Amino acid sequence: MIPILFEATESSFTSNGIGRLTDATKCEVTEERNGQYELVLEYPVKGRLSDEIQPGRYIYAIHDDSKSPQAFQIYRVSVPVEGVITANAWHISYALNTIICEPFTAGSCTQAIAGVKTHSMNTNPFTFWTDKSVTADFELKVPASARAVLGGMLGSILDIYGKGEYEFDMYLVKLHLNRGANRGVSIRYSKNLTKLDQTLDASNVYNSCVPYWTNDETSVISDTIITRTGETPKQTIALDLSGEFDEAPTLVGLKARAQAKMDQSDNYVLKENLKIDFVALWQT
Repeated sequence: MIPILFEATESSFTSNGIGRLTDATKCEVTEERNGQYELVLEYPVKGRLSDEIQPGRYIYAIHDDSKSPQAFQIYRVSVPVEGVITANAWHISYALNTIICEPFTAGSCTQAIAGVKTHSMNTNPFTFWTDKSVTADFELKVPASARAVLGGMLGSILDIYGKGEYEFDMYLVKLHLNRGANRGVSIRYSKNLTKLDQTLDASNVYNSCVPYWTNDETSVISDTIITRTGETPKQTIALDLSGEFDEAPTLVGLKARAQAKMDQSDNYVLKENLKIDFVALWQT
């Protein structure tokens, strides 16, 4: 589809908005697993709507054959270089950074993700869903942004309940145990595969830790390395669990919490990124 430009006040995205960006020379979306979800648009300064591309407004675009269009809010517009404007925009779900959750507790992943909605202190237009049935105690001790509660802070839902993958579909937030499905499409060398780039990243991989707790008066530090169950230590980090306990834990309690985190985390997995270019034969 041709990207559509909308006002900053838009919420329904059912019209042609300010107009379709037919002159755009590039519209590229990057979506990382539980991470960055942004759009980059390049538009000629002589294009019909060049003056309308402004921070705060939305670019409505599609980047996946299996998904509906998504809204991306412009946060930066570059000075034209060689007659081309570059606009950077983040997914509408980044609005969760400005929605604050009050402290609350939950006993399961289902209750915790529902609590992000019910304990929002300001208007929250998002809905939340998960297929993870993990039970464990969750506690938000101080106010935090809804997006940080979902993942990105110590003690977040993703941190407490382990492996999972978020999907942001406009105002719907889904936490999948495993995201994706087999749709019967295959990519084969010499048939529809045109390019394959593979990157392996071991920069943040670890499977063991030395946990500790500290405040201004005292510290509790593990006297042994805590390793993911069934494995031998390969790369070890110092793990600060000061935010996990209201007061100094016992050494046994500290180790138990660290063991649970090691077993629930997927940071022991070598990070692999595949960039594949292929011909969508079903469209030809």
